[in-house]
Amino acid sequence: MDHHRPKATNLNGKTIQQYRLFRNMPQYDGVSGSDPNAADSHYHGMQVKWEKRFSKGLGVLAHYTWSKMIDDVSVTDGNLTWLGGSTSLQNPLNFALERSLSQHDVAHRFVATGDWQIPVGHGRAFASGVNRIVDGVIGGWEVSGFFTLQSGFRYR
Repeated sequence: MDHHRPKATNLNGKTIQQYRLFRNMPQYDGVSGSDPNAADSHYHGMQVKWEKRFSKGLGVLAHYTWSKMIDDVSVTDGNLTWLGGSTSLQNPLNFALERSLSQHDVAHRFVATGDWQIPVGHGRAFASGVNRIVDGVIGGWEVSGFFTLQSGFRYR
């Protein structure tokens, strides 16, 4: 054991303060900052799905989501809170003052996908009588695509 190493935490001494042992994660100590590590978020949503398989290998799948996300600590990709910059809590004893529509709220989202099994190869309309090697190369192909439409973020 290396006796010249500095102590990593306050848990490896001869005596340990009792309050440290009752922490959620006592191995982490010395966290700086004035705001507590706490957050709350709520997500409410309704989802609708429609799926249809047509003849000749065509299929369509569509989803629509209508939702609302509310939180008290939104941070965008620019690391700015919804109050702007690196602000502190308005009142550390009342998190409800921070509650607002989330920066990540997307109220409407529609996604449609489709696929078509190309009718070439064994058991299909074209080239159904080819041998297994040729069928392995030209058969079983599909073409697919998707389309997404959504409302934008409210705050940026």
